[in-house]
Parts: sequence; C-alpha cells; structure tokens
Amino acid sequence: MALEVKKHVRYFEMCLASFPSQVESEDANKLALVYFCLQGLQILRHLDFSESDRAGYSQYIYSYLITMGSLQGFRPSRTFNIDGNEREQGEKSYDMPSISATFFALVSLLALESDYTKRIDRQKILKFVNSCQIRDGPDKGAFRPTLDVNGTAYGDADMRTTYMAVGIGRLCNLIDNLDVPSITRYVTSRVSFNGGLSSSPYCEPHAGFTFCGLATLKLLNYDFGSANWTANTLHWLVDRQVNYSNEIYSNLPPYPSWNQEDDGGFNGRDNKFADTCYSWWCTGSMHVMNPHYLGLANIPEATKYLLGRTQNRLLGGFGKSHESRPDPLHTFLALASLALWSSVGSTDYDLDMVDDALVISGKSLAFLRNLWLP
Repeated sequence: MALEVKKHVRYFEMCLASFPSQVESEDANKLALVYFCLQGLQILRHLDFSESDRAGYSQYIYSYLITMGSLQGFRPSRTFNIDGNEREQGEKSYDMPSISATFFALVSLLALESDYTKRIDRQKILKFVNSCQIRDGPDKGAFRPTLDVNGTAYGDADMRTTYMAVGIGRLCNLIDNLDVPSITRYVTSRVSFNGGLSSSPYCEPHAGFTFCGLATLKLLNYDFGSANWTANTLHWLVDRQVNYSNEIYSNLPPYPSWNQEDDGGFNGRDNKFADTCYSWWCTGSMHVMNPHYLGLANIPEATKYLLGRTQNRLLGGFGKSHESRPDPLHTFLALASLALWSSVGSTDYDLDMVDDALVISGKSLAFLRNLWLP
C-alpha cells in the first residue's frame, strides 16, 4: 500500500498556515500542534523551509518564552501575556509557564535547527521543572504541570507530565540535575499486576501512560534487562494488537467492542477499539525496552491498518479511526510508527528514523547532540 507522502506534506503545511477549526479549542496546546507538524515534516524528509521561514517560525515559538526571576519556561498560551513584559519571581499573574509547553517548544526548535542554547537559560528552566516536582506523599517523584500564582506546584500528578519533565532535562543536557531515584520509584510503582502502567496505583493501565513511563525510564538510563516486571509489560503490549476473529464474533449477539475494521491496529486498554495513536504508544513502548521486541508484533497487519484504514487518501493526514477526519496528532504518530518499523526493517518507506524516547526525528536528534558538544 502506498504512503501518500505529498498529501501528508501538504496537510502539515496547511495546518501550520492555519490550523483546522476542530482544534480551535486547543489554544493551550498550540505548541504541541506545532511540534506534530514540524517533526512530522522532518520524518517525511520534507521540512523544506527557507531561512526566513525558519527564523519566523522560531521567533514565534520564542514569543512563548517567559522569565520569572530565577525561573524560566514556555507559556502554553499567549492569552495572558497582556503587557509582554518579564515578571519578577513572586509577582502574581496567571501568565505562567508549563512543563508541556516547554517540552514541545524545545523539540519544535530542534526541527527548525534553532540553537536555543543562545536564547534560553537552561539552569532557570530546570529550576522551574524541579519546582513542579512532588516531594512527599504517595505521588512523590512525579511532576505537576505548572505553578500557581504563589509559585507552588499546581495540578494533578501525571505520568505524561513526568515524562516531559525528564525530556526537558535531556533537551537541556541536565538529566543529573533531576531527582533520578524518586522519579524512578514513582514510575515503577505504577506498574500494574498485568504489566501495563497507569498514572495512579491500582488503576487500569493504559498504553499512553505505559509509553510515557517506559520512555521516562529510558531517558534516565534504566536497566530494563535486570527488571523483574518487564516480561508482563511486554506480554500486555503485544496483546494490545487487535485480531478479532470474524468467525467468533459474527455469530454472537452485537458486541460493542468489536469492529473488524480494527484488525491489525492497536488499542490502549482491554476491550477497546483500535486507534491510530496506539500504534505508536504500543510499538514505541516495545522498542524502548528492546528493539528486538518489535518482532512480536504483526507489523504487516499494523501497516495495513494505518495505510488502508486510517490514512486519508484525499486530504492527506491520518485520523483516529477509519471514520475520523485527519488531525495533526494522529498523523504524526502514524508516521512515527511507520518510521520506527522501517528502522528495524519491517517496512520500506523513505522516512527519517525516529528516536523512540524523545519522539523526534533522527535529524533533530543529531542537531540536539551537536548542541551540547564540548
């Protein structure tokens, strides 16, 4: 089956010019949408911007940067940046940075090959990140998404936020400035009896949380080979690939979680429908633990699901399911999945490699490494 490269390139470029109306409510996640488009174009090997365009996009992202005395980060929205001035630490305002916006800003700047080491203060950014960490209680080691107007960590403890906090440490080359032991204990304490990871103890595991937890551990140089729980995790991940037998389900009363169109795809939890994004959350998780584990997934069927069912051959892009319109998130994660599978010889598309932990293109990874060369 054909990968509609030109149409996917056009889709991302169209989104960068003017995001579709369906994401109008995502103002606080705009930098995430920019990341999906820029890194997606780079995976397709078609980030063909002029120098002036690169500079323009970079400056737009830097407009989200905010400094508050000894703290620094990127704001999720410019809505509350009323006066455009920097603030002193302790000055009360709703214009606050967030961990997610900071992560997505930095990985977007990598795609634009913008040397952010000249524009940010990484020590101030890590101080902001560490200010969001929970220091005691059942969620010790996890991170909250932002600070409140009093400078106190605010929001729910979340595996996704923890992953992005550690990602920022890697992007700023300051992993050792994080409390590695407490983060590791937090992540491993969320491993369920069946191997999947959740954000809270005793809750149902989820493939998205599982990826975030495993990628966090990899960024912290965790030794998966010596862990006694990863075999269950691998088993649970392999079971996420949908392979419903028509012979079984077609002879039963209507079963709400069965759709033969899902065959080959992956779901995020037991008895759920397949979804494009779980192709990445599941196979990316396998690759994080050991690239050889991808051999346990049926990649030809997974490829058929993406290219034959959720790829939009008319507009470009990928949707959540065969009935959904394309969107930047699912398009990016579909391409990241295909690139990952190509890197181990399971598919043959001319895509750039993708780093399994930071979820950035090989070109961005090389640029990142060059930033911190002595």
